Amino acid sequence: MTQAARRVTRRSSPTLARRSHRPCQVAMPVPARPLEELVAGQLAKTFDDPIDLVAQAELDVPPNEFERVASSSRELAAKIRDGNRDTVRPLVKRVEVGPQTIVVRLASETIAEALGAVRDSHAACELTITINAQLRRTGKVVRFVDGNDAPFDGIEPQPHLIRLLQQARAWWNEMQNENLSATEMAVRYNTDLATISRAIRLNFLAPEIVERILAGTEPVHFNARFLKRIPALPICWEEQVRILSKPRWGASHIH
Repeated sequence: MTQAARRVTRRSSPTLARRSHRPCQVAMPVPARPLEELVAGQLAKTFDDPIDLVAQAELDVPPNEFERVASSSRELAAKIRDGNRDTVRPLVKRVEVGPQTIVVRLASETIAEALGAVRDSHAACELTITINAQLRRTGKVVRFVDGNDAPFDGIEPQPHLIRLLQQARAWWNEMQNENLSATEMAVRYNTDLATISRAIRLNFLAPEIVERILAGTEPVHFNARFLKRIPALPICWEEQVRILSKPRWGASHIH
């Protein structure tokens, strides 16, 4: 096992630890709780759709038994969402974390037993779930994002970004109330003019961007460095949202 794979095992929850593998080395350790939540969420969605599940797991379910099997499948989905590890543990054989995807391998026989069904005699031993997800770092936080760089569910607001917005608002109010220039603010806070100007600029972010930061659903490349180095903002809020949501825009315009 590589050093990277050992990091996954150490940081993964007891439910997934013995089943987690890293086919490709990733530059940052995999956070245990987000990984477990992501896998559990996708697993619950799989059991939400008993028709597709029966087909993928190649279960032999007579028509008169399907409603019972479907009911059992939905009950399992609810238990998984409630965080019932005893439900998840026997289903998951292993989890493979790659650079672009997470592959969850389920035991078909265990699925059949959990649903009170019978596997087809020629059925595969495993059912595979592939999640398009990759790790990204935002400030001090490592999170999973999808192919569009959007965070998966369970993301919380980033305190350092909120503090940055609060500081920007406080400085702007101070300037307005005391009729101070940016230069005078720089002297007052013993900092340079660029720092004051960059902070004040954040007061003119589009409401949609601010709301996403407060909700924790901002694009993954939105960290403190990115926000502090935003150049002149377009007046049009829709244009702001369009250009600031692109990681390549940030890379090419922020120095």
